[in-house]
Amino acid sequence: MKFLIDEDLSYKLTSFLTKFGHTSIHIREIKLSLKDTEILKIAVEKGFIVLTFDKDFGELIFKEGKVHTGVIFLRLEDQTNKNVIRVLTWLFSAYPENNYENNFITVTEREGKFKARFGKD
Repeated sequence: MKFLIDEDLSYKLTSFLTKFGHTSIHIREIKLSLKDTEILKIAVEKGFIVLTFDKDFGELIFKEGKVHTGVIFLRLEDQTNKNVIRVLTWLFSAYPENNYENNFITVTEREGKFKARFGKD
């Protein structure tokens, strides 16, 4: 899979995703402070799934009908890089790769337990 990591997440996730066998790029490698609509546009043009903490992507997709190639929205109590890696390891192990593209995935954490909700636009 190919991931575009939003600027609210650590650049270090690129090396983790590469080790997991995925292609990834951090948005800061393209340009800092892009609007979310511009990030979605880049993701669609290049076939990336957006990885973010930013709930605005849900509003863009579900309320405004913006086109996307997939979003993983992380709603975590602990937003440290270590925990994000733990969550992504769980997500990739629990759900096959064919569930990610063109899907809006919300991953929540409550009391150390994770839950994923998949919702098409």
